[in-house]
Amino acid sequence: MFNNGLNTYNDNKSKTIDLIMANKKCTFTKEQLEVKELDELKSLASLAVNEEAPQPIQQQAYNFAGQIEGAGVTNNDKEEPLDVPSMNFGPEEKVA
Repeated sequence: MFNNGLNTYNDNKSKTIDLIMANKKCTFTKEQLEVKELDELKSLASLAVNEEAPQPIQQQAYNFAGQIEGAGVTNNDKEEPLDVPSMNFGPEEKVA
């Protein structure tokens, strides 16, 4: 799972670098961009958008934390209704 997240991060980072490098006015080298964090690269990419350059692809981060196997599986057994509770405010009755 960790490797999948890392691969997605690296793929998103390389696509963002390619988008920045596609701008004719870009003065950065590819090596300079590769050492920057993805947040900074996305900020630069928003400034470097060309009409003819492809737009960055938004990646959805998948998070499966807290999900268990079989979640959402319904049981087809008939459910038994609960007894209706009753409240008596009189003297207690002893049940033998």
